[in-house]
Amino acid sequence: MTMESCRERNGICSDALKEGDRLRIGHWEFKTSLFHETFDPAVKTTGIHTHETFYELSMMNLGKMEYRINDKIVENDAKLNDWVFIPAGQPHRRTCLNPPSVIQGFLFEAECFRESSWPIQRLNKEIEKKGFYFPGTPELKKVHVDLLEELGSAHALKAQRLSLLIKDLLLCFIREYFPFFAEDYPVYRNDSELAIRIINSYIDENISRNLSLDEIATCCGLSARHANRIFTRKYGVPLGKYIQDKRLKIARREVEGTSRQIKEISLELGYDDVSYFNRIFKKTFGMTPMSCRKK
Repeated sequence: MTMESCRERNGICSDALKEGDRLRIGHWEFKTSLFHETFDPAVKTTGIHTHETFYELSMMNLGKMEYRINDKIVENDAKLNDWVFIPAGQPHRRTCLNPPSVIQGFLFEAECFRESSWPIQRLNKEIEKKGFYFPGTPELKKVHVDLLEELGSAHALKAQRLSLLIKDLLLCFIREYFPFFAEDYPVYRNDSELAIRIINSYIDENISRNLSLDEIATCCGLSARHANRIFTRKYGVPLGKYIQDKRLKIARREVEGTSRQIKEISLELGYDDVSYFNRIFKKTFGMTPMSCRKK
């Protein structure tokens, strides 16, 4: 990891945040406003600063950092996968203890737009009660690893995928450390259209493989059941049927528009058994691939 690569990843995530929407939990809305990944090659202390309207959620990807938040000192260690959470309005500074270090963080706004049993003051007190320190968990680590892998990927619609993963990271953190907050109200997500675009992109990239619903749903942070439900609602058919129809449409286009062998086309689209491919093609279009080509 270098300073240049951190800047590049910051730019990628900036694009992702433009694609994003607010994460709504009951009467609350959270909007990630900034992603920052900072490389420090030597021991370094920042000046005291305050985010008047933003909450800061940070972890170490490399090295160790010391936070001074008011009069409290909190260490953040990459080996522990722990997190530091600082409420808006809290003066703080940080010191790199074990260079080189890479710190990754998010600044987000929290807004309660109706009367709630969780006013902003209560959220802030809960954070202070925990000492601004939150030990890592396997679930939170998994979401964070997924985000890092996506940052280094060459996927189409990378920004849209990152947008979902950032929201999932924030949602996972809230559910893990503030369970009553997360359970008081249902989570509302307005990501169906975005998820459909991401899944369609993933299917196009992997059309020749035997894709499972779990694998497809994971690419945008949804459960297989939820992914299947939004596709059924959008297209009137389950996700598995949608993928099959998409493959067969591509197959018909190749059969009619090229002179390639039928077996070659079937293998390219993930059908290892050409006899099965011929049967399902005929069932769908009322004719075999060869009849379709000759007509």
